[in-house]
Amino acid sequence: TDAVDTTYDSGGKPSRETKTVTDADGSQSARTTDWTYDANDNPTRETITANNSDGTQTARTTDWTRDSDGNLSRETITSTDNNDGSQSTRTTDWTRDADGNVSRETVTSTDSNGNQTTSTTDRTFDDDGRPTRETTTVTDSDGNARTTTIDRSFDPDGSLTRETRT
Repeated sequence: TDAVDTTYDSGGKPSRETKTVTDADGSQSARTTDWTYDANDNPTRETITANNSDGTQTARTTDWTRDSDGNLSRETITSTDNNDGSQSTRTTDWTRDADGNVSRETVTSTDSNGNQTTSTTDRTFDDDGRPTRETTTVTDSDGNARTTTIDRSFDPDGSLTRETRT
C-alpha cells in the first residue's frame, strides 16, 4: 500500500511530500521531498531523502540559480549515500547570448572518489536562433581532452540541409 502526505507553503506551493510504501511482507520504505522557492515562486532547492526498506538511506539535493532575467544559470545535483557518507555532484552552468540562446554549457561531474569530468559546449546561432556550430570539449579526470564540432546549414525555410561532425 502507498500513503502520500503533502504539506503546502503559504503561497499554495508544495513544500514537503512524504510517500510511504508498505510491501506485502510489511516492510516499509519512505521518500520525502522538500522544496524551497525564491520570491518569484521559482524552485531554488529540492531535497529527496529515501529511507529504504533494507535500512539504507540516500539523499539527492538539487539547487537552482537563475540570472537577472529569470533563466536558469546553474543547476547542482548532489547525491549522498548517508550510510557511508560518499557523495557525488554534477553542476551545469549555462551562459546565454544577447538573444537568450544558451551559448555555453559547462557540465562538471565529480564522483564519490573525487574524479572529475568536465564537458563544455560552445554554440553559435544564426539570426533566427538556430544553432549553426557546436563545439564540445570533454576532459576526463586525468586531463585528457576530446573535442567534437558540429556545423549545421539551413535553407531559407529553416530546414536543416547539412550537418557535419569533426
